[in-house]
Amino acid sequence: MSPWIDKLKYGLESLLDLLYPPLCLACSGRIETSGDVLCLSCRSLTVPTGQHMQKDNEFVRHFEGRVPVAAGAALYYYVSGGVVSALIGQIKYRGRKDLAYKLGLYYGEQLRESPLFHGTELIIPVPLHPLREKKRGYNQSLEFARGLAESMQIQVEEDVIGRKRHTETQTARDRSHRAQNMQDVFILKNPEKITNRQILIVDDVLTTGATLDGCASVLLQAGPAQIRMATIAMGY
Repeated sequence: MSPWIDKLKYGLESLLDLLYPPLCLACSGRIETSGDVLCLSCRSLTVPTGQHMQKDNEFVRHFEGRVPVAAGAALYYYVSGGVVSALIGQIKYRGRKDLAYKLGLYYGEQLRESPLFHGTELIIPVPLHPLREKKRGYNQSLEFARGLAESMQIQVEEDVIGRKRHTETQTARDRSHRAQNMQDVFILKNPEKITNRQILIVDDVLTTGATLDGCASVLLQAGPAQIRMATIAMGY
């Protein structure tokens, strides 16, 4: 790209920022740093994980001995009552699917720069049961996936895995009960779409890993080349 095009692009972006200043996803205050999604105040209350640049991290270790994960990362740590938990609450219970998409755009730029996520060919969002998706109006994991896909310039594939039974909310369950609750939940629909492909499975939050574990175990039946995972947040 020529220098004058770069200058023109920078000038247009500066003008748009002046006319329509970017707002913090958490508090709607003005963002001081271009390209971020949270203001300085909210960033001071959040903890980015940096896991996308770490091959061996606590996200990946959730799945040791369960499913082979080539790379895994969450954007933020989840702290009850904190900024990130408020964001997740807005996404899941307040109709703010736009927040999931914007966080996907933001995190996708970071994953695209990580060697651990190079070569990813398809993004697979964890599906919701049709009844829950109808009630909510959307699948937050799909919205997050769409943002990631746009930034990473890869495809989202929605029609590879589905839910064959409805499950109760996982929020109040411990690890063993979550795992039991997720048994035989997912069904493989079009295995040929991911055979020998490098896939990225995405969800909103990693807690015990039971949902991602169940999803990945079914997808492995199709013989993908590699499995990677990403979420908006994970618990400590």
